[in-house]
Amino acid sequence: MSQSLAVSTTIRLPFARCLVLLRQSLSRSGFRILAEIPFDREFEQHVGLGWNRYTVLLVWSPFQAYQAVLTDQEAGILLPFHLIVAEGPEGTHVAATDVAMLGHLSGKLALELLGGDINRKLQDICSDLRSLGNSSMCAGRNGERHA
Repeated sequence: MSQSLAVSTTIRLPFARCLVLLRQSLSRSGFRILAEIPFDREFEQHVGLGWNRYTVLLVWSPFQAYQAVLTDQEAGILLPFHLIVAEGPEGTHVAATDVAMLGHLSGKLALELLGGDINRKLQDICSDLRSLGNSSMCAGRNGERHA
């Protein structure tokens, strides 16, 4: 069985509305969006190919990034992390880097614990979005589903 690299959910909301709600939820949870990359526009502009709306957010929590770098100088590889918002046939798909899994792979307990805290916040955000959009379940590590 392959291990998922993401914490994800599909929201039954239009793309633009989901993106607005996600930005708000991230902010309330202490995360900052450092960059927002509209892949669909980049694909069209630079490759000449059309694509459903697909945006990548570069997200971090400055305090948690500080804690991580205090633990390990190379922890900046884990934070900031990526979060995608992709338009699909069943709604809007939202997925974020599974920071806890990457922390576990580092072999450093402090980074794994910090990643677990970030993942819990992301799961809460997924839960909030699900309740707003009456969406499907939120998938976490190892592909398990969380109600």
